[in-house]
Amino acid sequence: MITNEMVDKALETIQNPEDAAAARANRLKLEYMLKHTKAMIMMGYKNIPVSAQERNAYNDKRYVQAIEDLCKAVYEDEIQKGYREAAATTIDAWRTQQASLRVTI
Repeated sequence: MITNEMVDKALETIQNPEDAAAARANRLKLEYMLKHTKAMIMMGYKNIPVSAQERNAYNDKRYVQAIEDLCKAVYEDEIQKGYREAAATTIDAWRTQQASLRVTI
C-alpha cells in the first residue's frame, strides 16, 4: 500500500530536480574533460606519431584520474536518475491504487 507520506516524498523528489541536474551537469563536464585531458597530454608528445601520443596519454596518471573522476560522476548521475524513476513509479502505483479504491467504493 502506497502511503500519502510516500507520495509526498516522491513528489518532493520530482519537484526539486537540483541534485539530479547538478549530477548530470558534472557528468557531462567530466566527459568533456576526459577528452580535454587526453588532448593536453598528447600535446606534450608532439614529436612522435599520433598513435604513440594516444598510447602515452592512455597510460598517463592524469588520464587515469580523469577516468576515475568520470566514473564517480556517472555513479552519482545514475543514482539520481534512479531516485527520480523510483519516485515516478511510486506516483504511478499510487494513482493505480487510488483508481482501484474508487472502483470498489
